[in-house]
Amino acid sequence: MTATIMETAPRKKKKSERRRREDVIKVRVDEAELNMISAHAAAARLTNAEFLRRLGQGHTPKSKVDLSLVRDLCSVAADLGRLGGLLKLWLSEKKNGSLPPHDIAVKDIDALWRRVQKTYAELKEKVEAL
Repeated sequence: MTATIMETAPRKKKKSERRRREDVIKVRVDEAELNMISAHAAAARLTNAEFLRRLGQGHTPKSKVDLSLVRDLCSVAADLGRLGGLLKLWLSEKKNGSLPPHDIAVKDIDALWRRVQKTYAELKEKVEAL
């Protein structure tokens, strides 16, 4: 009786056997859709076909963010924090009436504010690049 069970049990595939993908699904897309698919696939470091295959199987491919881009983003955020800190320091000194010997002009504050805005724009640009 045990011999019969062993004969009918499914055989395991050998490791050398590979699943062959022979069927093709053709999907027509416009240029914008192709660019979007390619961008998402590149973010996940997958080919377009593998990206779409994983989506079709219900898996959400994880994005692999470029670490150098993250470092740049952190650097810009730190610059923005430092600039904000400088502005806060100046305003608190102005309020207390304990300004340093060289009075800071309004044009200096305006220049600092413009630099903060520029840095913020850089930060936003980097985030959108992600």
